[in-house]
Amino acid sequence: MNKKYPYTEKHTREQLEKANPNLYVKKSKINRKKLIATIFGTLVILFVIGIWNYRTEKHLRNNGVQTTATISSIKSEYRRINDLELTRIHTYSIEYKFLYNSDTVSGLDIIRKEELNEYFDNMPKVNDSIEILYDIEKIEHSSIKKK
Repeated sequence: MNKKYPYTEKHTREQLEKANPNLYVKKSKINRKKLIATIFGTLVILFVIGIWNYRTEKHLRNNGVQTTATISSIKSEYRRINDLELTRIHTYSIEYKFLYNSDTVSGLDIIRKEELNEYFDNMPKVNDSIEILYDIEKIEHSSIKKK
């Protein structure tokens, strides 16, 4: 036996942990059922949000009122897809204003550079007129119309 470490191989791990609690790090046990339920719940929430956004956009495309708006600002940005990847996407934040019952309503669309030709023939500039769609029930919900 070693005087510095007086335990033999016959001692159990529990006995060794009691003798020197700083020597061993306890393993954290992850409850599999809770983990699966959390992942499933997150996926359900993301699915519901996706369906909601799709239905809202479809409603706007089918029932939206078309009008003319004026571009008030355009910002070009390189955005990271997420924190783990270094991949960036080039986007344009286009802010526009339009009139509804003598009130000025603002809107904002973020369009990727690859999709820009679906909306415009040429790169738009500030004060250009563009066609937009807005929801008559929710005026603040609007979008730039694709050509």
